[in-house]
Amino acid sequence: MRDRYGFKPDNLRNIIEKRGVNLSQIEREAGVPRSVLSRCLNGHTELCMKNAVLLANYFAVSVDYIIGRRGCFENSGPKQPTHAERKGSIQAR
Repeated sequence: MRDRYGFKPDNLRNIIEKRGVNLSQIEREAGVPRSVLSRCLNGHTELCMKNAVLLANYFAVSVDYIIGRRGCFENSGPKQPTHAERKGSIQAR
């Protein structure tokens, strides 16, 4: 797949599997349509910046990591709480 900024779905696929979430959950909690996620993961389209940012916030990683830029690792930088962790801390109050 050739696109504008070199989106590679491997990092996105890996983090989805590693975190144990499904596309319906991501759609519900992050606001990225399941159909968009499916098309991106299958290499049929690229993520728009809005959805890349939503996913980066949801998984508490950088946009560079989500789009698969070289040299970007999931654990680079300080640990940020995931969407589920932030949601849990809000509900606990």
